Parts: sequence; structure tokens; C-alpha cells
Amino acid sequence: MSFKIYDESGSAFDCSGYTPELIVLDDNKSHYIDLITPSWTTQSSGTGTFAFTETKTFGKAGHYFLEIQLTKSDEQTSTELQRITAMDSGVD
Repeated sequence: MSFKIYDESGSAFDCSGYTPELIVLDDNKSHYIDLITPSWTTQSSGTGTFAFTETKTFGKAGHYFLEIQLTKSDEQTSTELQRITAMDSGVD
């Protein structure tokens, strides 16, 4: 899965030096599903692009909300919640 983060002006957010965490919430935004620590795509953190490979799954198809928290030293910032649809892969 890959993401690109933009700042308020629509420019790519420079994520250099930040540690990202991906927070997953259910469709009602009321239940915390999981926290995944993604890794930055090689040489792309300056353009706000990162990706991760994860063996965890959502457990079932449906709608979820994602938020990315970025931490650097004493500074923390977060993206807005983004709604995604997880589909059944058909793989057991």
C-alpha cells in the first residue's frame, strides 16, 4: 500500500525525519482496529510518499478510516481521516 501526504496548500509534505504510524478505525470511527508502522519508500520521504508491506489484514471486507500520525523529536502531526474500502481478496 502506498500513500502520498500533502500539506494545506496542496504541495507534497516533506516527511523527512518523521516516523509514521498508520491508525485504522472502523466505519463508525468508534473502534480502533490496528496500528501499523509503515516504512518510507526509499528516497521518497521528501516528497511525502511512503509505502508499507503488512501481513495483518482487516479481517473482513468493508469500509474503514485511516489516519497517518507523523512524529519527529517533540513534534507530532496527523493527516485527516481518509475513508477506504477493503475488498475480499478471495484468498484463505
